[in-house]
Amino acid sequence: TDKSGSSGSRHQDGGRILKNSPPPKPKAISLDQTEVFATVLFAEFLKELSAIAQEHSILSYIPVEE
Repeated sequence: TDKSGSSGSRHQDGGRILKNSPPPKPKAISLDQTEVFATVLFAEFLKELSAIAQEHSILSYIPVEE
């Protein structure tokens, strides 16, 4: 029983240390990297949008059976 009690206090002490430590600062990203990322992301978005539009246009010509 003593072993589990002592290991429990170690976990609590570790939690206190983590709570008192400052959060890590985010890595700064250059403006060029941001522009490249935005361009690639926008291009992928347009591909997905065109695929959805194409699928919608094809499916709109299929007659619905009632």
